[in-house]
Amino acid sequence: MFLCKAFKELVKENDNIKLIIAGSGEEKKKLKIFIDKNKLSKNIILLGYIKNIYPYFVNSKGFILPSLWEDPGFVLIEASHCRTPILSSNAWPGPVELIKDNFNGVTFKSNNLESFLRKFEYFNHLINIKDLQLNSLKLSKKFSCFNHFSSFSKLLRKEA
Repeated sequence: MFLCKAFKELVKENDNIKLIIAGSGEEKKKLKIFIDKNKLSKNIILLGYIKNIYPYFVNSKGFILPSLWEDPGFVLIEASHCRTPILSSNAWPGPVELIKDNFNGVTFKSNNLESFLRKFEYFNHLINIKDLQLNSLKLSKKFSCFNHFSSFSKLLRKEA
């Protein structure tokens, strides 16, 4: 709901802005009512469950994570792997452990509309977006199967 309320403010400045929300959960009906009531259906699209989210990551201008917590943060790793620029809350656990502000993403104060709007504007006009994407991709490689296998193999060799 936080993100929908924030986009209501952003639409006032830019009627062409789009927010696509993937997934299905207990808040879906509440979100739909808010979107309809505020005439935001052309700006906020609820996709529901998506079997393969990667094409959306690859083709988007950015990924926004407004979570109050996100443990362990798989969605951030997936977005990072796709080189999708990330705008995330500084929630604990998860985002604050993975996203370093202006290094591999941009962070805003969790559940703070003013902080979100300021950081969204900054994020939207980033000059060094390629640096963020590269640093973000490096983050995702830390969580690859190969990296986990290597760490596990080293651990087993020490035990042997």
